[in-house]
Amino acid sequence: GGVALFHPDVVRETFSPQTTHGGHDLQQKGLRYLEWTWDPDPQDDTYQTDYVIVVRDEDGHTTSDHERHTFGLFSREIWLTSIAAAGFKAGRLPFEHSELKPGSSEIFVGRSPLHTLKNHF
Repeated sequence: GGVALFHPDVVRETFSPQTTHGGHDLQQKGLRYLEWTWDPDPQDDTYQTDYVIVVRDEDGHTTSDHERHTFGLFSREIWLTSIAAAGFKAGRLPFEHSELKPGSSEIFVGRSPLHTLKNHF
């Protein structure tokens, strides 16, 4: 028996575009960052996050870098169906964390049919 846990950043039902930013300074050096998450095509199963980092060196010169990452964006139903198709009993549980908005995150659980722990779903 066994258990598999899956904790996606978001599911289709909870996705919303967002931007975070920040940075730090240390004497003459500094760093700033921008993270911009958005969905260019709500009809597909992906979303994008653009990352921009600007670094200032001791001489005051700045350099910047940009990366774009594409992530999967799936519905709860797809998560549960995929876990079940792999031979597990599928369920989901709320996940609460001090850095997350209450009710915004969940864990998908795949429990082997041979697993004997108490069934929570």
